[in-house]
Amino acid sequence: MGNDLRREFNWIAGRPWLNFVGTRADRFGDDPFERLWDTDRLAEWLHHETGTARDLTVSESDLEHARELREHLRALADAALDEVPPPRAAVTAVNRALEAYAPPRALVKDGKLRRSAPDSVRAALGSLALEALHMLAAEEIAQLQRCAAPDCRGIFLDPTGRRRWCPTGRCGVKLRVRAHRERARASETTD
Repeated sequence: MGNDLRREFNWIAGRPWLNFVGTRADRFGDDPFERLWDTDRLAEWLHHETGTARDLTVSESDLEHARELREHLRALADAALDEVPPPRAAVTAVNRALEAYAPPRALVKDGKLRRSAPDSVRAALGSLALEALHMLAAEEIAQLQRCAAPDCRGIFLDPTGRRRWCPTGRCGVKLRVRAHRERARASETTD
């Protein structure tokens, strides 16, 4: 597992909330992988994607809450892509997360206009919930795509509408290699 690419965060889904949903790798395969394995990993992820402080205090409760919200956001995205009503529990969870959302403030840093970052895990998660809500409740939903790899089925932004697999290329390569090996085996048995 030392060189397992699934351990690495992917910043390629097109939006922070989609990258957040992607913090569980191969969720539909035989060996799903949790990228948010501890509080430090969640703090690292939040710093990168929402601008929280590097030394943000993250509790075990925060980690549990983040993982739960991630699964609810995934359920809402799946419902939107499948064109079915969203699960009530997921809507309730997003509304709870939105209660902690704190709008950014304008500030000047190094002579430039900046926006403040969330100052807590709950506020950062609220900003992700808001971003997801904006996308899932708007026409932009048409730009979402689901990876064709059966063990991945990751969700990403695809403005072109032409991608079949995750932007990392990992899933497409894996499926092409598997198909090549199956063709080679079938060729060997017919010879």
